[in-house]
Amino acid sequence: MNVLLLDEADDAGPLARQRAIHWLAERLEQTAEGGFTGRLRGLDGGGVRVSAVHGDTGEAEVFE
Repeated sequence: MNVLLLDEADDAGPLARQRAIHWLAERLEQTAEGGFTGRLRGLDGGGVRVSAVHGDTGEAEVFE
């Protein structure tokens, strides 16, 4: 099972949200067998933080 958590990111600009969604979608595509957890959340003052975890591997990125 894959899990995607989406928090509000209304303060982030559209370009930051678009880049974050693309980043997260790429990570999800790389996970064929499930067990993926992804999260997108807005940051105070704008920007978006995304994270992806699959098994023992995790990574995160901030887009502003």
